[in-house]
Parts: sequence; C-alpha cells; structure tokens
Amino acid sequence: MVIKIDPYYLQSLLSIGGISVMYKVQLLGPQNVLHKYEPFLLNPPICMLLYLLSAAIVAASSCVLYMYGYQKFMAFVEAEREKHAVLMPRTTLWAYFPHCSAMCVLIALAVCNGPLLYDFTLIYKASGWSLYCNTIIKHMICACRALWTAPSSLV
Repeated sequence: MVIKIDPYYLQSLLSIGGISVMYKVQLLGPQNVLHKYEPFLLNPPICMLLYLLSAAIVAASSCVLYMYGYQKFMAFVEAEREKHAVLMPRTTLWAYFPHCSAMCVLIALAVCNGPLLYDFTLIYKASGWSLYCNTIIKHMICACRALWTAPSSLV
C-alpha cells in the first residue's frame, strides 16, 4: 500500500515541528539551551505571527487554482456557445488574474517563510541536532516542489 502525501500537507507538518522547537528555544532562552548562542532574527510573537500568516496563505492558496479552473471552464462553455451561434469573440483581462494572484501568493510565502527558515538554520548551527536539520531540508524541498508543481498545473 502506497500512501501519497501532498507537498503542501508535508510542508505544513514539518513547519509545525520546526516552529514548536524554535518557539520553545526562544521562550527558555537560547543561551540556556543552545551550545553556541547567536541572536535570532525574530522574537516569539513575530515568529508565531509569521507562522500563522504563512499557514493561512497556504490554506487560501488553493483558491487560486480553483479560480483558474473556473476560468478555463467558462472559456470552454463560451467556445461551445460560439460553435452554435455566430458571435464575436470576447477577451477579458480576468484571464490573467489567476496567474498574477499565483505570483502574489508565491511572493507572500517567500516573505513569510524566509525569516523563519533563517532562524531554523541558526538553531541547527548552534545545536547540531540532525533531526532539526532534516526538518529544515525537507521544509525547503517541499516548498520548492510545491512551487514548481503549482505553476505546471496552471498551464
């Protein structure tokens, strides 16, 4: 039996593990927990705000794909209608909206996850926990896979 996990779900699971470790290290004090202390980029409230914002963006990003599918369906319905009647073809600027909104989602995720990944790497450098390094690498691979597979599904 093969279980297929969507990259978005895997990224969400890995980011929950990474954010919980980072939040606990920040609350206990990095100088008390880590071997080599470097100051973090984010403080705990901003860290949680960015995590919740990125989780909301990932949850809402499926609307972009549904919007693209709806637009393609309406183009198909319009083409079928034009087969049976003589009409002038209409073009609309709404055809470009899903692509522009997908780019906005991509930029928003990069802005939210960039500082979090930087702090994740600071924790790994200071602690040397191999499991945490695995979380960082898998998080980045899932993010890249999700970013590269999403545009190919929009073509």
